[in-house]
Amino acid sequence: MKHKKQMRIAAVVLLALAMVFILASCGSGDGKNHKHNYIEKVTKPATCVEEGEATYTCYGCGDSYTQTIPVSDIHEYKKVVLTEATCDKDGEAELTCTVCGKVVKEVIPATGNHMFTLKETVQPTCVEDGKEVYKCEYCESTFEDIIPATGKHTYESSVTKEPTCATPGVKTFKCTVCGETYTEDIPVDLNKHEYTKEEVLRHENCTEAGQIKRTCIHCGDFTVETIPPTGHSFTKWTVYRPATTEAPGEERCYCDHDCGMYETREIPQLPTPEPEPQDGPAEGGQTGGN
Repeated sequence: MKHKKQMRIAAVVLLALAMVFILASCGSGDGKNHKHNYIEKVTKPATCVEEGEATYTCYGCGDSYTQTIPVSDIHEYKKVVLTEATCDKDGEAELTCTVCGKVVKEVIPATGNHMFTLKETVQPTCVEDGKEVYKCEYCESTFEDIIPATGKHTYESSVTKEPTCATPGVKTFKCTVCGETYTEDIPVDLNKHEYTKEEVLRHENCTEAGQIKRTCIHCGDFTVETIPPTGHSFTKWTVYRPATTEAPGEERCYCDHDCGMYETREIPQLPTPEPEPQDGPAEGGQTGGN
């Protein structure tokens, strides 16, 4: 810090010595070796229609002179945008000089900045990517953002093999989009016996029950079913002893199942026929004589 301060002091001293030298050289002698050091100052700036003026003053002796500044070719334009530039089309601006009224047209370069809006969305599936389609509002430029496939299948299930009492079943799951499948076991169902194999152990009759054995075709489990007795069936009556005028008759009905049982019912006795009338004398005749 102390070194920098010393350097600033030395610079000021050198500048002061230089000024003294310039003043001494500008104001001394007979003028033959006099050398001015002029400083320029623009007292009237030049415009696009008028010349300007600059004054040059010697800072040693105060001598001065003026010099014309040529008309400037630089206009002071006020810019008005006629057509805005878009992403792919140039715009146009009108520039009017506020000093001389000169009008020029200027091209506004296309910005290259698109204004994209979402126009379409394609949803992804379990195996296929989706996408979002964007289109520029001002031109035909488009771009797409990829939506990665979800990897999530949409399954529907169906029983492809029914379980039994002895073997598990199978349930198949199939993706409705890509067709991928997988299976799951359906547990054995002990309530799903198929008793389709039958064996008659004893036939039923009129008074005794019968028995049927039914065996599951899958696991061998079986049940025994009791068939109730049929009971007697008396439907066909036949005359066992015909009725007469002297005694009633009898009908018997044997069981239709041929078990030997029968029922009886009486056939009413036949009525005794009326005696036939005998022949006698003719009506009004006399019997005997005197």
